[in-house]
Amino acid sequence: MAKILEAMIAKEDDLQVLAEMERGRLRGKRRELAEVVPRLMRDHRRFVLRQHLDLIDELSRQIEKMGVQVQVKDEAA
Repeated sequence: MAKILEAMIAKEDDLQVLAEMERGRLRGKRRELAEVVPRLMRDHRRFVLRQHLDLIDELSRQIEKMGVQVQVKDEAA
């Protein structure tokens, strides 16, 4: 799903391309995507989506650092 979101942020609007990126539930819903995606992805929504994905990435990095720190503390104990 992240690949699709990144592509949408980059203004990819070819629904065939987007559907090919999805291997799960959305793959069979091309008609629904064709109706919804063009209406949803405006510049302000791309901006907000980019902010959310960046925040998720940052939080993931912080969680990874915490996991490493916990592992180091456990090994030292």
